[in-house]
Formats: sequence, structure tokens, C-alpha cells
Amino acid sequence: MKIFNLNIKESIFTCIAIGMIAVGCEKKLDVQPYQGLPVEKALVTESDVSGTLVGAYDAASSAAAYGGDMMVLNDLIANRTNINFRGTFQGLTEAYNASMIANNSFAASTWSAAYNTINVSNNVLENLEKIVSSTTKKQSVEGQALFLRASMYFELLKLYSKAYNDGNPAINLGVPLVLTATKAPITGSDSKPRATVKAVYDQVIADLVKAESLLPSTNTKFATKWAAAAQLSRVYLVMENYTAAAAANRVIAGSGKTLTLQFKDNWFTYVNFNGVTPNEYVFYIKVNNQDGANSFNTYYGRSIAAFPGSAGRSDMRILTGHLNIYESSDVRRAFFAIDWSRYTQKH
Repeated sequence: MKIFNLNIKESIFTCIAIGMIAVGCEKKLDVQPYQGLPVEKALVTESDVSGTLVGAYDAASSAAAYGGDMMVLNDLIANRTNINFRGTFQGLTEAYNASMIANNSFAASTWSAAYNTINVSNNVLENLEKIVSSTTKKQSVEGQALFLRASMYFELLKLYSKAYNDGNPAINLGVPLVLTATKAPITGSDSKPRATVKAVYDQVIADLVKAESLLPSTNTKFATKWAAAAQLSRVYLVMENYTAAAAANRVIAGSGKTLTLQFKDNWFTYVNFNGVTPNEYVFYIKVNNQDGANSFNTYYGRSIAAFPGSAGRSDMRILTGHLNIYESSDVRRAFFAIDWSRYTQKH
């Protein structure tokens, strides 16, 4: 009897254990995919929207976007008289030789990074009603999202479209203008046509003008009204609207920004100044040992033992013709290092 009872108890315990495991497994398999929630679940509170805005900055700071590749591609395409590209990346070589093919990986990555930032910004703009703590906070969030969206479209136009005054901007094709958030995986039917160059520039200007009116004068590490005005002045310069480019004067007169007295103090701030940002900076995205990308350093820089993380490839080599533009007394000239053992100049 005792053995029988023991067996019964063991059997009951075993069944309970199996039941607990089954229940436990069922709950484990029912975990919400928090990294891929639909918008209606992901953007519910003010905190959710604010966090998504930070995600827009993060997207903009990727290596393929403001992490440097956007500017590197522009330099390679437009500055052959100043730069000799000696790298081994096929995609960058194609850009330098003005022979980019449809599947160029750098062009594709930059395109995707820009539209990712735009899409995150659009999600923020569509959920502004969740910002309820104050009108000032809501305006700031809206202004920042507009600033980031406009900035990405401006970069896309410079890379993938004709210049504003190269022909008729009302006819020349720009890039797809997407002003609503994409909330599901894109299919072929979601493909957007290219808007005209003028239409996209008009949207960039409208976004920046509104952003300047909404953003605060100070905003810790985030975009301010001065960042929007400065970007607006750059847009007008590219459009050759020099009168409107006087938006830069608003930054000079009102931002409190001043030129750094020593040119060298604008660089290596993380190493030399504990990450303190020079007052000359109007808008910036910090790069440190834990986060951020810097393709400028990767392709223009070289490895310097005294500066941790300076693992540059020296692929973008400045031609002596460019160096000769600087007067001998110009302190900027000293910031170019020529390694003649590796330097090859093309004529």
C-alpha cells in the first residue's frame, strides 16, 4: 500500500509538473514582439512619442546618413579636382569615377537611411496629440521632427537629383515625397513616383520655416530654431536665392554662437575637452566610444596613436592643388597630413 500510495503521489506530482511546464511554455511563446510593435501599440503615450523622436535622431546619425556617407558621396562625385580616391570599396570607386550602377551599395544604404529617418519623423508628426504635458513641449517635438525630415530631403535632393537651377526645377524629377508614415512592410504597390525638384524643395522650405517658428532657442543636445534657420540658409544658397539665404544672419545675431578662437579647438573635443561641445556648433550629433559613426574619420582620417578610435583609412587623399589654395599663414593648412610614401596624385 505504501508503495502504491508513493507511486500515486509521484504520478500526481509528475502530472502537475508537466502541466506547469505546459502553461509556462504557452506564456513564453506569447511574448509581444516589443521591437516590432504596430504603431497603435507602440505610440500610445507622450513618452512613446518622445522616445520615437530620439529614434529619428539615431536614424539620422547612422553611418549611411549624417554619420558621414552622405557627405563623402557628395565629395567623391563633385570634388575630383581636390580629392584623389585611393580606396578599395567598389561602390565609392564608382561614385568617384561617376559610373555608379543601379545596385551601388552606398547609394542604396544612404537612400534607405534617409527614408528611414523620414518615416520615423512622419510617425512622430502623426502622433503629436499624445504630447499633453505642455504646448511648448508639443511644439518642440513637432519642430524637431520637421527639421529632421527636411534635412533628409535636402540631402536626398543633392545626391539623387539635378541642381535646382540645372534646367527647369518644375519639370526635373527629384525624389519621392512621402509625408505620411509607412506602417507596414513596403510592397511593389507602395512604390511612390518621383516628385519634381521644385515640389521637394518647396516642402523642405515649408518644413524648415515652420520648424524655426516652433523650436526653442536652447534645446540641450537637440535641434533648435537656430539649427532650422541655419539649414534654411543652406537650402537657399543651393537654390541661388541669396537674398533669402540671409536667414544665416538670424543665427549670427540671435543664437549667441561665436567662432572658436583657436581653429584646433573645434576638433578632438572628446579627447581634449571631455566631450564639451565648442560654442561654434549650431547643430551636431555626438560620436563617442559607445555610440555613433564617423565616416569622415574612416575615409579622410588616418590612425593616430595619440587619439583612440582614429582608425582612418586615408582613402580620400587631398590633392596638392587644393592645399595650394591656402595661404602659408592659414592655420587650416597645418591640419592636412601628407604621407608621401602612400600618396599618389592624379593629373
